[in-house]
Amino acid sequence: MWHFLITDLAAPASALRAETLPRLPLLEARLARGRRLPARTPTWRHRLLALAGQPAATECDIPVGAHLAAAAGLVGPTDAASWAVATPVRLVAGLDHVQLGAVQPSLPAAWVEAYNAALAGATVGVAEGGQLHASAAACLWSFAEPLLVKTYDPVPLVGHDIGPCLPVGPDAARLQRWMTEAQMWLHGFDAATERTNGLWPWGVGGTVAASALPVLPWRVAGADVWINALPVAAGAPPARITLWQLAEYAGAAGAFAVADAAWLSQLEATLVEHGRATVWLAGAAHELALTDRWRVWRRWRSVTPWWASGATL
Repeated sequence: MWHFLITDLAAPASALRAETLPRLPLLEARLARGRRLPARTPTWRHRLLALAGQPAATECDIPVGAHLAAAAGLVGPTDAASWAVATPVRLVAGLDHVQLGAVQPSLPAAWVEAYNAALAGATVGVAEGGQLHASAAACLWSFAEPLLVKTYDPVPLVGHDIGPCLPVGPDAARLQRWMTEAQMWLHGFDAATERTNGLWPWGVGGTVAASALPVLPWRVAGADVWINALPVAAGAPPARITLWQLAEYAGAAGAFAVADAAWLSQLEATLVEHGRATVWLAGAAHELALTDRWRVWRRWRSVTPWWASGATL
């Protein structure tokens, strides 16, 4: 069976007027003819590991930071206990909320060095406020102590209020304080930081996780730095999982209509070739079959908006 994972769409955390939210009418109508699987997974990474037979606890982060640190060879020389991805973002203030406006490119190495000189307080080891590391895949943030937090990948959060998406858990207050300190430092560092005014930590995990990278039993089609860091089993078959990204269809006319048509076309072609497929979207997985269209006797399930069919943030 083939599996599609939509990686950069998240259901809104707060109630909004339905008519203001974008839709995927073609894909939604096709999903309505399939079967929604009962198990929910909070992120596409949890879904991928479950498909690989290596399920991760849904209440915890996938330790993306530790995995990327291991792939970059950073784990050994440091005394870090926790790793996180530190994604540069552009935060936009409204009247009563702060919105994640954009995900920015990784910080230049010179900025990383300047941050560590100003805030990390140490040239060797990891200080209280953490230390930044520039790697080819992403900017990483290491911390001297274990952190018990749950965080959110910022990519699906663009356009969302950040309040419901901030880190939660026993050590969340500490992590949020370091986010604030980094934001203040960025504000005073350089005029160019008008475009990058915050660091968003996510994918928090301990150093132990870096020594136990999950091994994928098949290849994955689609670009993602975390996927690229994971080992693939010897003799693994070709891809049977495809990552779909709305951002790939961005344009002047808007991405949703273009992606909707492209995704439906690819899905139908896959069903013709393989007979069955699943689509993961905003927390919910849908199983589809080529024969769905002919099962007129089955009870009709109404079309549900994509942002209402899965788990909220």
